[in-house]
Amino acid sequence: MSTAGAVLLAGCGLLSSSPDVVVFNKQDSALTAEVELTASDGESLLSEEATIEAGDGSQWDDVLPSDGSVTLSVSVADGPSGESDFDVTGEDISLQARIDGDIEFDLVE
Repeated sequence: MSTAGAVLLAGCGLLSSSPDVVVFNKQDSALTAEVELTASDGESLLSEEATIEAGDGSQWDDVLPSDGSVTLSVSVADGPSGESDFDVTGEDISLQARIDGDIEFDLVE
């Protein structure tokens, strides 16, 4: 997947290019998730509840620091939760979580 163009995953719709954080709902029904991004010093960079339709995604821009360590946490109401630590080393990256039974995390450059 290239970040030079728009981010497009099968069944997830078209999102703006290089969003800082994206949470995809790969399940068959809508869900509500708490999305949190925390810097290594404990500063909250993002804390929002999102309702995400089946096959769609929610995104947030301008929430990542230019460098440093962050933790992305996703907790689905009445469902799975998970978190992953990432080292941010530039501005052209996207942290992504895919909810499909479990939650998988990736850093896309």
